[in-house]
Amino acid sequence: MAHDLISVLKEDRIKEDAQRTLYGTKFRDYDLVWHVAGGGPLNHRNVTRQFKSLLRQAGLPEAVRFHDLRHTCATLLLEAGVNPKQVQEFLGHEDIQTTLGTYTHALATLQKETATAMQKLLDKGKKSS
Repeated sequence: MAHDLISVLKEDRIKEDAQRTLYGTKFRDYDLVWHVAGGGPLNHRNVTRQFKSLLRQAGLPEAVRFHDLRHTCATLLLEAGVNPKQVQEFLGHEDIQTTLGTYTHALATLQKETATAMQKLLDKGKKSS
């Protein structure tokens, strides 16, 4: 999966470089991952319209908001055991407390897993004695 994302990003970079050449000095470089032709930011209405179309195609409710993807991403990363500090940096939160406070529901799952892992270690230690 990560290799797929890396491939997509590399392909997009090649397309961007071609646009830079085509537009020359008129290319507006905002250091964006995705942009309109010529480098400018995407129009939020077009992004929302496309997002709603993708929701329908996926059979998901239209009540899902674009920002919900960010929340889902963070929750899945934490539940997968990714270090909260890494999730903080990935999301761009300035303070770890923002990440920890927002995703406490996912962290509760991690606490249970941590307790289970500790119990296994303790049980293993008893068997070795």
